[in-house]
Amino acid sequence: MRRILFTALLVSLFCGAAAAIPIDLTTFTADPDYDVFVSPDGSYSTIYEDPDLSSVWLYHDALDVTGMLTLTFSYDFVEGEGNDDVLDAYLYDSGIGPSAVLAEVFVEETGFGTITWELADLDMSIVGLEFDLNAYDLAADSYATISNLALTPIPEPSSLLLLGATLLGLAATRRMTRKVRSA
Repeated sequence: MRRILFTALLVSLFCGAAAAIPIDLTTFTADPDYDVFVSPDGSYSTIYEDPDLSSVWLYHDALDVTGMLTLTFSYDFVEGEGNDDVLDAYLYDSGIGPSAVLAEVFVEETGFGTITWELADLDMSIVGLEFDLNAYDLAADSYATISNLALTPIPEPSSLLLLGATLLGLAATRRMTRKVRSA
């Protein structure tokens, strides 16, 4: 029984994610020609469809992802009845521009969800992030809300070292207890 509890503790310690760091959406640039609402506290933004069949956007050209493991965001896309619209989110190399896409997701139907992109393998510390609501019909009643935008840092080596030292201490204590009992 102790081994099972000990194993469960180890798994939870190693698999536990580092605390996410929220990203303030007020630091993003919103399309000035169309309706993009960003909450005053920067926790969410709603992008409304453009009646002129254009793309409405919200972006950040210089997002620092140094030492970050993942980027996560939630979306809630509401496509108007009979509409043919798309929510597009993409991560790009900000040194080259939006054409240098690193990760992308398209949402083509009403729905909600959470997207997580891995960042640890990127060979850059600054990236761009953009959200677009693209209209492909004349009805203008679709909208998308972006929320819970956050970066998760890579666990610190010192934390892993402390965990390892603790485990070694527990193993040594157990070994000493066994020797005392057998004597």
